[in-house]
Amino acid sequence: MGLYTELPPDLREVDVIISGAGPSCYNDANVVHPGLLVDHLSPGARLNKTCTGKTSEKLGGRERISSLMYARGRASDYDGWEAPGWTGRESLPCFK
Repeated sequence: MGLYTELPPDLREVDVIISGAGPSCYNDANVVHPGLLVDHLSPGARLNKTCTGKTSEKLGGRERISSLMYARGRASDYDGWEAPGWTGRESLPCFK
């Protein structure tokens, strides 16, 4: 496809737009130790608030945060939410 700064007239939808590099997140605890920052995982903990997504200086802004896909709650967290079909045991296959 190519790199565009503006969408060509014949292109109506775009899956990803790279707008530029974000600030360095090298020493950002949200990125370096995501498992330590669990306050945002509590159900209803931050209703009606925005969630800031961290990016890196690298092209695409994802290389440093890709490992976050391995962070997940404990089985007891899922059990405690009492959501039908989302117990710790039932949700485990989604993380494999």
